[in-house]
Amino acid sequence: MILLLFVVSFDPFYFIHYSDPQIGRNVAAQPNLEIAVSQINDMQPAPHFMIVAGDMGNNPGSQPLVLEQWEICDSLFDLLALPKYYIPGNNDIGYEDEGCWTPAMLQFYRDFWGPDYYSFDADSCHFLALNSTLLDTYSPHACYPYSLEQDSFIRWDLQNIQGQEYKHLFFFFHFPLYLISPYEPNGHTGVDRPRRDTILQYLVDYDFAAVFAGHWHFDYVNFYWPSLLQTGIATCKTDPPVGYRVVKVFDNGIETFTIYLPDPIDSLSLVHIVTAAIDHDTVEVNVPVSFTCVVDSVNFPNWSDLSFKWKFGDGDSSTVPNASHAYVDTGHYQVAFTAYELHDKCALYRFNIVVEEGAYVHDDLVRERSIDCMRVHAYQNGVELNIVESGNVVLDIYQSDGRRLKRVMDRYLQKGIHRVELESDLPSGVYFFRLVARGKPSVYKYVCVH
Repeated sequence: MILLLFVVSFDPFYFIHYSDPQIGRNVAAQPNLEIAVSQINDMQPAPHFMIVAGDMGNNPGSQPLVLEQWEICDSLFDLLALPKYYIPGNNDIGYEDEGCWTPAMLQFYRDFWGPDYYSFDADSCHFLALNSTLLDTYSPHACYPYSLEQDSFIRWDLQNIQGQEYKHLFFFFHFPLYLISPYEPNGHTGVDRPRRDTILQYLVDYDFAAVFAGHWHFDYVNFYWPSLLQTGIATCKTDPPVGYRVVKVFDNGIETFTIYLPDPIDSLSLVHIVTAAIDHDTVEVNVPVSFTCVVDSVNFPNWSDLSFKWKFGDGDSSTVPNASHAYVDTGHYQVAFTAYELHDKCALYRFNIVVEEGAYVHDDLVRERSIDCMRVHAYQNGVELNIVESGNVVLDIYQSDGRRLKRVMDRYLQKGIHRVELESDLPSGVYFFRLVARGKPSVYKYVCVH
């Protein structure tokens, strides 16, 4: 039994998804940005980088005015001692059907902010940032050749990363792909078809983890399985809520949530708030697999009201946090799990399962194997082990971020039930036990409450 979370070759990190600072929109835009910059500067550990998903300014119809707004925005973000990446929004360069959207305006943007589409790598992850106005630009517009150049760049970039072992792929652009349905009509609310359809197909073909966008000025969670589609709240509003988004990146998934102004956050723990696990990564046909989720609502009480969904990769799904599922056909399946609130929080994790043909096993052996278990007493600081065959037993306890806390046992046990005492000073929280008996590992969740 294998818990994929315990792979430790990847160091978790987080980045800031900032959207629509939009200096010049109203009297609140600049003061809100100043507060956000001060908060981000105080965060420990520091964010890995920040990406600003467009609308740094507010008046693309006036180059002198939008330049003044850009300069204010840039000077404030320049106070952050971390890498920063920018992409244009419609309030920087215009919508595709506005008169200000011209090759000259595009060059004006590039001269100030740099490239309007590009890609970069960070810690075994690949990030692809696009100009969404170019995505909506078609012939006979004067900027149409530039949109074709961006199309070619996307294809080149995705072909170039094939065969490389990236943990996650991410898209960033200003316009979201859609609001409710991928088939909704074109307009200023999202990326127009047919390029919308092309990007959606890229999500599937290249297994993107998420698309982060802006434009709407509020948080909205959507899914184009197995990808997360997430907009970002803005700081250019006069009324709350205003804020910016944190994206925590783990080995097999991400967690993301909004930080609302003016509430400060000085420290950010790079541990799992939502822990998802599967008990096997290789199974036989018609053998049930356990899919488990634990939400650390003790330390993070505002994550207590979540919706859940497991998609097992074979067309079946479940909307409960802990599920069991058996595969009827052999093959390789990608399992996706999410726990989310519609407008704020989301955890997305993915697992791979190989389903093989089963061998004939005598019924007595099936019954013997089925009674391997460990009873966890959350309030009695102890566990009971039901050992069905004498042998060496190893029991470890792990923190929710996958780090081993300590080895509880490594010794020979006779067949039968054994009680193991735990230290009474174990802090409240979510843990995992990993039991190896008869050479077979098993994983069990444990919620400790004092």
